[in-house]
Amino acid sequence: MTGSQAKASQPRETRSADPTLSPILGDGMSGATLIAEGTELECKLKARENIRLDGRLLGDLQCEGRVVMGPKSFLRGTLHAREAVVMGRVEGKIQVEEALHLRETASVQGPIAARYLTVDEGAEFVGECSIGEGQAPA
Repeated sequence: MTGSQAKASQPRETRSADPTLSPILGDGMSGATLIAEGTELECKLKARENIRLDGRLLGDLQCEGRVVMGPKSFLRGTLHAREAVVMGRVEGKIQVEEALHLRETASVQGPIAARYLTVDEGAEFVGECSIGEGQAPA
């Protein structure tokens, strides 16, 4: 008998992108700093690229890119970034040059300055808020 025999297709593993990681990490971890859950830092952290914070940071975080704070993250200090998504807890000042998004699990105590602000239902915010063009220093 001539002809070709069809091969059974093998199931392919598919990765569903975590929507909170995708915007910051893209297809992989290149160019992003990840501070994992269970990690605690006391420092002043500066980064040119994106940062994902799932641990605790006691100090200042300055990022030229995007900061994503996971639901169990904690920051006591100042957060300064181009863009930020907060799902965890912040005790201190937040300065964002562009868009700041407080997700439903966010808890922020301190002043906020940003060009744009989105606050999901359930998010907590106690402090002063300055929103609009030129509110957050570059």
